[in-house]
Amino acid sequence: MKNKKLKGIIYLTVAVLSFGFVHVIDKIGLNAGVEPGIFALSRGLIAMTVVGTIWFAVRKKNKLAFRKDSIKSIALIGLLTSGLGSFTVLYALNFTTATNRGLMQGLYVAATAVIAYFLIKERLPKMFFPIFAAIIIGLILLTSNGFIHPPNIGDWILMSLAPVIGFTNVYAKKTMSKVDSLTLAFGRYIFGSIALAIALLIFGLKNPESAKLGWEWIILSGSLTGIRTLTFYKGIQMLGATISATFISVGPGITAITAYFILGEMLSPIQGLGLTLLLISGAALTQLKTKKST
Repeated sequence: MKNKKLKGIIYLTVAVLSFGFVHVIDKIGLNAGVEPGIFALSRGLIAMTVVGTIWFAVRKKNKLAFRKDSIKSIALIGLLTSGLGSFTVLYALNFTTATNRGLMQGLYVAATAVIAYFLIKERLPKMFFPIFAAIIIGLILLTSNGFIHPPNIGDWILMSLAPVIGFTNVYAKKTMSKVDSLTLAFGRYIFGSIALAIALLIFGLKNPESAKLGWEWIILSGSLTGIRTLTFYKGIQMLGATISATFISVGPGITAITAYFILGEMLSPIQGLGLTLLLISGAALTQLKTKKST
């Protein structure tokens, strides 16, 4: 039992580190001149390769398969996350910071809880609403620098994704009652990549050769994205979803620290207060979930 718990913690540590670093890697690649659509598609294909390699390696042993009754659900999740969501996030990063991107996770966790309340009738703890209010205040302080300037377009785009990500998280939970998490992750990248490829062909590839400007960052981002998905799902399998969620609250802090040293993203004292409020609120929210489930 102790050995299983230790392995689960190791998996989740890798997931959190991948989560914390990938936003900074994405920002570096975009700063190098890679077009967001090309970056999103290339990253998704690499993540699909990483996850797919493992899926095929254990498919026979674990009897993995894409069930007909889950294909539509996997396709929808892939379209909204690895397709639309991936492109939108990378597009938003052209206007905002990697730190702000990472810290939106607090809002996404809260949105997931709200949507789960309405879709699958999960009850919300009494302390959820003051914590949710603290998350909103933290986001406002961070993105507006204490109302000195309004959030930029990238911040608004990331905020608008909250209900989409919240919905897909809840829908993924329902879908995993029919299909295993590894197959869901693999299928998500397959359908997400197909959706992105079709969209780029329809609307035109603005600058396909831009991938050459940051190919190393695309490869690193795609690899980290695939590793993050695999290790996080493995952690859920070993330790449960609620305990795994507490680890994710550390990710935004890693992003902020990494962005400071690598990208030189500075925070004013007011933004630092917003960052602290977000991290504390995110940790408090996941702790509430953990207590509720025990």
